[in-house]
Amino acid sequence: MLSRIFMTILFSGLVFQNAFGYTNPDYNAKKPAIIKDILERIPMNKNVIYTAVPRGIILSVAQQELFENEQKYLSKNGIRLLSLIAGLLNEFDNKCTIEVHVTEAGQAGSDWEESIMLANVIADYLHTNLNVSSERLFPIGFGSIAPFKDNVSPSVNFPDNRIDFVIFDYTVSR
Repeated sequence: MLSRIFMTILFSGLVFQNAFGYTNPDYNAKKPAIIKDILERIPMNKNVIYTAVPRGIILSVAQQELFENEQKYLSKNGIRLLSLIAGLLNEFDNKCTIEVHVTEAGQAGSDWEESIMLANVIADYLHTNLNVSSERLFPIGFGSIAPFKDNVSPSVNFPDNRIDFVIFDYTVSR
């Protein structure tokens, strides 16, 4: 319950201008190009998938693809994958949330704090090392409140410990 309150407070700082049906008209024209770039740049496998949903395009990455032994340090593979994602984000001007989902507390003490810590590690790396504008990145930690299996088709087998890079089709601001 407490984590849901924190999520409400966290989201209250973001303004999503899609509440009344506003969609960025340029996005619909760019959407096929974004998907094409994802498929050309990002190697899809059982731990990296994308889905197109009403709020945008979600690139889901299993936590083990980015972090060393599920620690807070990026792995070599994670750094390589983030470089590919940064190339995509730098090509298109859409905003992107980095939504981290974890099922266990890890080093931080609670699953919610762990997910926030990992989201910030990713956002900091994208901004500091890969020149993605911090104004376009929104790190968010969900903890364990939004497991993959409950939010996507049950036929899709994907880890609950994941990072969703959501490339928005509408305006998001702080």
